[in-house]
Order: sequence, then C-alpha cells, then structure tokens
Amino acid sequence: MNWISKVSLGALLLILLLTLTCRGTPAPIPSAPSATPPTPSGPVTGLVAFSSNLHSGQECHRDALEGIDLFIGQIDLHTGRITDVRLVDGGPGHQWFPALAPDGRTLAYNESLADQESIILMDLTTLEKQTLVAGGRYPVFSANGQVLYYSRRPTGSIYAYDLTTGQTTEIHTAHPSGDPFPVSERFLVYHSRPGGTGQAFPVVYDLTTGGETDFRCPGCGHLVGNPAGDRIVGSEHSNTHVWVSRWEVRAGRWSPFNLLIDDAQAEITASISDFQAATHIILSYAAWPLADRLLITAQSAEPVPDSNLLRTTGAQLMLLDIAASPPRFTPVILADYAAAPFPIQTLGGVVLPDQGMNGLAGTTYTLSGDNPTESRPLLYILIHTRTKDPDYPGSADFVQDLPAYREYRQGLLELARRLEALQVPWSLQTDWNLLEGVLQHEVRNPDATLLAETDGLNVIQYLAQHGVEIAPHSHETYGYNYADVAYLIQQCGVTPAPVVGGHIYEGGESFQNWPRFIEGIQGQKYSDLAFWQPSILTGAATYLHRDDPLVTGVWRPKSVDEFFTHDPNGSLISIGEWSFELRRQLQLLANIQQGRLPAGRMYTAALGINSYALSKEGYLGQLIQERIEPLLQMQADGIVQFLHYADVPQVWQEQFGAVDSVHCEP
Repeated sequence: MNWISKVSLGALLLILLLTLTCRGTPAPIPSAPSATPPTPSGPVTGLVAFSSNLHSGQECHRDALEGIDLFIGQIDLHTGRITDVRLVDGGPGHQWFPALAPDGRTLAYNESLADQESIILMDLTTLEKQTLVAGGRYPVFSANGQVLYYSRRPTGSIYAYDLTTGQTTEIHTAHPSGDPFPVSERFLVYHSRPGGTGQAFPVVYDLTTGGETDFRCPGCGHLVGNPAGDRIVGSEHSNTHVWVSRWEVRAGRWSPFNLLIDDAQAEITASISDFQAATHIILSYAAWPLADRLLITAQSAEPVPDSNLLRTTGAQLMLLDIAASPPRFTPVILADYAAAPFPIQTLGGVVLPDQGMNGLAGTTYTLSGDNPTESRPLLYILIHTRTKDPDYPGSADFVQDLPAYREYRQGLLELARRLEALQVPWSLQTDWNLLEGVLQHEVRNPDATLLAETDGLNVIQYLAQHGVEIAPHSHETYGYNYADVAYLIQQCGVTPAPVVGGHIYEGGESFQNWPRFIEGIQGQKYSDLAFWQPSILTGAATYLHRDDPLVTGVWRPKSVDEFFTHDPNGSLISIGEWSFELRRQLQLLANIQQGRLPAGRMYTAALGINSYALSKEGYLGQLIQERIEPLLQMQADGIVQFLHYADVPQVWQEQFGAVDSVHCEP
C-alpha cells in the first residue's frame, strides 16, 4: 500500500472491518454459488460511519492538515440514501478509518494529527471519547465486541486489545515491506513487494490456522471481507476492475482472485456528472454489510505530469448490487445535504445492518450547528400506475387477448426503463387481470419471444428486479379480492409490497371495509391458498370517486367514521395522495413554504400514470417532460423527494417521529 502515500487522494481510506455479527448469506459470486437464500428484497437499513469534508468544505487530501471529519447516519442499503447525518468528531487533523461495534453503540477510528496517529474510542450514547492506542490504526471489532484488532506503526504488526481487561496481545508480525490491516477476526491482509519490485501483491494471513496466501495480483489492493468471512473483494488502484477470492472449504485455501467487474467507468461516469471529464475512475475502500451489497468509493483521477502516478480530483460513495447481472451501481445520496454549497468528497465508511440511531446523543454535533432536519424535503412524491380488470375502458382480457397483453406489457417495460434511467422509483399496483395474463403467457405456457425481452424473467419479476415496487390493486370483481391479487403476485415470483393500492374509506362491504386488513384477509377465489395482511393504505376514495378527499400526509386512521383522525395506537398507516395535478402540487408546496401548514410534518402527493395510454405515441415523452422533469429539478434543489410507498413508514418514523401529518382540504 506504499503507493498510496505518493498520491494526493481526494477520498481516502475506507476500511470495513465487519465480522460474523453482520447478517447475510454468501454473495452470489461466479464460481461460488450460494446454497442459502439471498438477502431479503425488502428495505434493509443500517448505521453508517463515514469520513468526509461536509463540515469544513475543504478537500480531503492526505497531505491536508484539516478537512476530514467523522459522521454517522442511517443508510438504506437498497437505495443508497443516507439520512439523519450527524457530525460526531470534527476536531483538528483527520478523523478516519471508522469501525462500528456490533451493538452499534461504540465507534473506533483513527485520529491523525500531523505525523501522529491514535485510535479513538467513542461512546455513541454520550459522544465521550478516549485515546485507546497511540500509534494505532485500522481498527476492527470482534464478533462479540469485546476485542479490538488494529495495526501499528512502525512495527507493521497486528494487535488485539481486550476491551474488558485492557490487555494488548501481538498476534502477527507482517513482512517488513508490508502494510497490514485486519479484515475480520479470522484473517488479515497486507501488501508485499517481493524482491523489491514496484508492484504490490496482496497477502492474506489466516489468524486461525496461521496459513498465508500470497496472491499474484499486481495492484490489487483495498481488500475487504464479506459478513460470512469467506469472500474477499479487492480493487485495482488504477482502474475500475474489482476482483474476488473465496475460501475453498474442501481445499482449505483461498482461491485465486477472479474478475467480478471488468470495467465500470462508463456506468459510473453516466451516473455522476462531475466525473464525466475524468480520465480515470478508481474503485476503492469497500464496505461489505450484506451478502449482495457493497459500499464502495468511486474516485475520479487524472495523471500527475511527468509521473506515473494519479491525482484524485473527486470522490463519491456508491452502493454496488453484486447480485444483479451485471452488478449495478447507485450513487449514495446524503439526503440532508443535497443542496450543499460545495462538492461532497466522501471518504467512505463502515456499515452495520439493522442498527438504528435511537437514543443516540449526537444532535449537538450537527453540521455547522444547524439541524439537518431543517433541510428535509418539503414534499414526498409517490408515483404509481394501476392496472384494471377487463371492464375498464381501454383494457382487455389479458389471458385471452395475447396481442393486447403484448402491447400493454411493452408499455410497462418502456415506462420502467425510462424511469430507471432517471433514477425515479415507482409502484406498479396491479389487479388480477394483468397477473393472470403473466401466468398464462409467461409462466404456465411461456412465450419465448416475451421472455427474451426480459432476460428470461416474467415481466413482474423483471420489473421488481429493476426497482419497481409491486403491490396489489383491486376493485374486488370477478371473484378476486385483495388477498387473491397478492397471491397472484407471489405466483409470479415476487413478494408483494404491504400496500393496499386504493380503497374506499367510508365503510361498507368487501373492499370498502378497510379495517379487515388489520387482522388480514383470506382469499376469495383462492380461498385455501391466499392470505394477506398489509400495513399501508393508499388512495383513499369515495364510491365511484364522486367526492374524493384532497388529503396529504401520513397518519394512522382511528375508525371508519373518523378515518382522517390520527390514532397513535392504530395498526394501519395511511398515506395521502393529494392530487395528481402539478398545479395543485405546486400550490401545496407554496402553502408549506409560506407556513400555512404546520412545520415538521411529512407531506405527500402522488402522480398517477395512465398505464393504458403508454402505448400511445408521444404520451410517455410528454409525461416525462411535463411532469417528471420539473419534479426532478425540485428534487435536485432539495425541495421534493421521490419514494416508494413501502418506504414511507420508515421515513415518517425516523425523520418526523411519526407525528400526525394528515391535512385535508375541501
């Protein structure tokens, strides 16, 4: 790793030192298929610690004396959105190389002042800190949180510090030319230069067996282990190649590094406009919180004149889905600072899945003394399209009418591809008609020409894999109720979102009687197979839409007679959709901005897309130009935020304390 000291880095070391405490299964990497279930597709959040120049606005270069501060936040490990960002240490020098204890309540990190390094231990419940080891670096916690592993200059050794007894033990001495750091409590890595060559080669040392594996992978550095401790990922310091090695159980050894990602420069530059002029993109300093998710730093770089070195010009955290084919990159969004007046050069950090920030006493250490919640979006936008039964104007019997099914399916695919390119989430809330068509033409009697358009997946699977939320919508006709529709989604190979995609709130029979969802409902057509218990109500309407309410916000309905009264103990969460009209949405925004609505509430509005018009020439382009793009600009300005319906309860709880936000207008 000596080459690092010669380069002025704009996004410095990310060392994830996660142990077996992180939940997850072995990553689905070529040549090492997992026999265990994949990571759940639902929202997975984690506590993230990262270093950045958010507080100072200065560049994050190794040769800078200031500018690298330590933050924590809450990360959605599917969308890459980091919220509730808090500065926990912004002292002089650098605070970097963070490591989180398994319980999420203790943080260890390096503090660098000039040439002096120390390991700091911070209690995240009080923000009190102590210097644990002078000269230490690269901390990582054991699985039980009682031991802290670290390396130390100038000896190049690895030590174990018992946090209970305060005893320190040297557990390995690396080669003199190495630069060691722990990866887990099972093994450590370092980089040697055999024969004094200019190339660095990774070496893995097994702390259990004492075995050592010397890899012939020039320039393959920045290694990190997965939660199960049987995979290692490394990236090259001059390009966007990512390599992976696995522990071969039967052979008792690490496999050679295999190429996981060949070259992701085009994809990354397309998603980060500031990187488009970069001559080089470097992937480095990864974290591996879940079996199928990596958090990795992308750095833009340019050659140093009269040298073979690269100079970093910018950095951006990326969420990498390695289960996708090919692996998919998503830029990490720091939601609270979307409108920061300076470039965010994030250094990366560590992640503990399923660790929240409840009780964390960090509010006094927010950015520049400001409360980050003040920069929350004013309005949350939910996009959906709802399919109907055969009686709906423009619809058809999708089981019997294959040409109509094919045309409708193509419209959905085009919508999905256009919105995915814009990174806009949306929800397909589908009735039984489309789903029975999918099962008929793509599952029971698969049409090869249809499946060829969706990589061998049926259209529901394909949409879900590309980020579309799939939820039931039902008029409960033809013998199908909401549970039957949810069952059909499952038969297509997708878990339905717990969202009731439209209902009559006034009370009455069948689907008008929304309180029945509290205990869950049995299917009607598939009575012996279907049962569904949702948790979210949307699209509250009147019969035949004769007098629909104009309502925004999130609340728990009290009863049928008091549907718009918030009951803190209510079982179901309702989301207001306001109006689909841009004019009314802009008026709602103006009312929020001008203080006509109470502050600190979560306000919502929906955009309903007519799926039966998608095949009409020019409809989709006009929709994106006139409706989506203005909202995208407002999102870039930090005013609005697109969400999936299923993500609303978590945002409501974590960002707004689940306060009553319902607001109705005549």
